[in-house]
Amino acid sequence: MDDPELEARLRSHLHARLDDAMPSAELEAAVRGGLRAEPVQGGGLRWVAARAPRLRIGLAGAAVVLMALVIGGVVTRPPAGTATSPSPSAPSEGQSFIVLPPTAAIPDKTATEAAMVILEDRLRTLGVGTFSGAAGNAIQFEVPAGGPSNDVVRQVLGAAGRVELVPLPAADYGPGGATAVPGQPLPKPEPPLFGGPVRVVVERATDPASGALSTSLNLTATDAPRFAAYTAANVGQQLAILVDGDVALVPIIQSAITDGHLTVTSPTGTPTPAWAVLLSGPLPDAWRGATVPVLISRDDAAALAFMEPGVQGAPETPNLDARLIAGSWRPIWTVEAHGSFPDLHCTRGPACPSPSTIEIVLIDAINAGILGYEQPSP
Repeated sequence: MDDPELEARLRSHLHARLDDAMPSAELEAAVRGGLRAEPVQGGGLRWVAARAPRLRIGLAGAAVVLMALVIGGVVTRPPAGTATSPSPSAPSEGQSFIVLPPTAAIPDKTATEAAMVILEDRLRTLGVGTFSGAAGNAIQFEVPAGGPSNDVVRQVLGAAGRVELVPLPAADYGPGGATAVPGQPLPKPEPPLFGGPVRVVVERATDPASGALSTSLNLTATDAPRFAAYTAANVGQQLAILVDGDVALVPIIQSAITDGHLTVTSPTGTPTPAWAVLLSGPLPDAWRGATVPVLISRDDAAALAFMEPGVQGAPETPNLDARLIAGSWRPIWTVEAHGSFPDLHCTRGPACPSPSTIEIVLIDAINAGILGYEQPSP
């Protein structure tokens, strides 16, 4: 394909994608992040660019502007207390999710493999069909469009899976009283059994005749005797099972449970996030407290890389990664861009050759800012 044909195809693609389009929330936030307020004579404010905007393309009826305030190669965060609500568009292949470790340390291989199995099971329980996953500095998933909402997927992937067994007093939760609703917190605080969360090992089984799915929550040797005494004294009473503070289900104690195995039957219909987490079990300790941020899409990352100086032609498909920046994990898109880079922008020091025809653009996957540039590995 020669240059004129490539430019014609790219122009057609950009017209189809951007004509009459409204700017997304994250790009609006990026623009505002590149502006500063300046007082004017007579009162009021005017907005001026913190640095010169980069206009790479001009389109009839649409223009894309990127302004990012960069200090030391890292885009500045919004001021404390500033609310941002990114609304990433879904790329054609689906939505990307990344689960970031809770601390600067990378969990060991055994814990990460266990977390992967649990998170994959949670997605399947939610009804997600085909998806892909990978693990490195973080755990990533590509989930096809058309399934559970992105908010639900993030909630399930980031859930620690803390289980509490909470008695519901008949005087408060009897006929005409309060109701424990699956998927929601209890209507009022109730003291949990044993003073807090319990450790459970989840076992799932399917009835070969009916196909009904049952789940056993196996208590530890410490909690099992105490649970036996409680259930023997409270046959017929409701017991809420909470997962991370939300009601998963509300079984009725049918008889004393002396072996520490609490068996419950799956509810019908679409499972709540709490139920999906309960069925799959808690995350390993090393992954409890993981975060699952809202990301800009792969398509938006490619568009941002295309606007960088010197880039010629469409960049390669972006890859999702996580880097440790200032002591915390930051999700980034790495985009291989081709063009002419006499100053290279390279962040690897004097070992970088110059000039170069390829560079890696590092894009903040949350705030849509340019974090830096790298030379591809040999």
